[in-house]
Amino acid sequence: MTLEEEFELSCFQEIAKLNEKKGISLVKKDDRIYVKKKLKLYNRSIYEIIYRLKPKNIPEICFLAEDEKCLIIIEEYISGDTVRTILENDGVLNEKRACQIICDLADILMQLQDDGLQIVHRDIKPDNVMITDDGITKLIDFNAARQFSEMDSEDTFYMGTRDYAAPEQYGFGQSDVRTDIYGMGCLLNVMITGRLPKEEACAGKLGKIVSRCTKLEAAERYQSLAELRKDLEKILGSNKKNPAEKNEEVPKENEFNPGHVKKYPYLPIGFRTLTAWKMIVASFGYLFITGVCMEMDLSDRNGRKVTGAGRICYVSLTWIMLIFFVFYFGNYLNLTGKYIGKSRMAFGKILRLILGFVGIFMFFALLILISSEICIYMQG
Repeated sequence: MTLEEEFELSCFQEIAKLNEKKGISLVKKDDRIYVKKKLKLYNRSIYEIIYRLKPKNIPEICFLAEDEKCLIIIEEYISGDTVRTILENDGVLNEKRACQIICDLADILMQLQDDGLQIVHRDIKPDNVMITDDGITKLIDFNAARQFSEMDSEDTFYMGTRDYAAPEQYGFGQSDVRTDIYGMGCLLNVMITGRLPKEEACAGKLGKIVSRCTKLEAAERYQSLAELRKDLEKILGSNKKNPAEKNEEVPKENEFNPGHVKKYPYLPIGFRTLTAWKMIVASFGYLFITGVCMEMDLSDRNGRKVTGAGRICYVSLTWIMLIFFVFYFGNYLNLTGKYIGKSRMAFGKILRLILGFVGIFMFFALLILISSEICIYMQG
């Protein structure tokens, strides 16, 4: 590292450690926050290309230097969630949303195929795809990336993530754009079903797309990102042409605005995305439920009007039951996804619905029985 690089690096003040084991921390300079990484396994030439070209929707690198057998990178901080975090918090995505993310990834990766760069990411997975707070898809972590070379017959070193890595990443050939297509197929399946293709494949047209993406033989997969994108656009029902084919800018914002990406998953149903109209509707809904409970006219088995602590107890329990109903079918904290199953198959949907109604009926019946007995007891 040169003196100039040491001085420039010293201008970034470390403010927090994100992952000490991996050497990732937050740094600050001129009131802006960045991410600092110390990489021990890397391909410097890949990061130099990204540093020089600054491709869209890939974290912009603002500092790059090699020191003591590690590569120090400082790149822009992205405010958002990885696809893995979204799946864990909110459950699986709908088909159109998942297809749009894969289309966005295709646009990003096509930039790295232009001008003869032939850069292959080689680690497409939920952890390396981020959705910003503004709904933009970003591709991160190029540690496993390499450039395709016609002179090589296979990869010189093997990197990637198990279950998302194509066979050629294990020494059965050289990685090329079809390697990323394999990872994109696995990612698409996971976003829709919550499982890998070998565990539970998508149904219908998307199942055919995933199957073609994940063929063991690269020659049987999609041969280009544009070809994959074209089939995905049919699912989306989009009439827009591939921006890369028209030499136009890739759209800055996804067609399907990810209000789906919940910024605050622990807030009540209707408030998790801080979307104005949803919060207004939810507020009226909660007020309506509360009003109905407050206006209840209760009598015990002897026909006497229930008042005082007995009425408060009954109203409170009824309110809790109704709120539980809202939170259950609103999938609060991914309740149905985590505890009843993530399957999007028809049988899985019907089973969740039946179990939901049975569970709520039993819950209501139990609380009504308990509250009735409490009212009778307190009324003497």
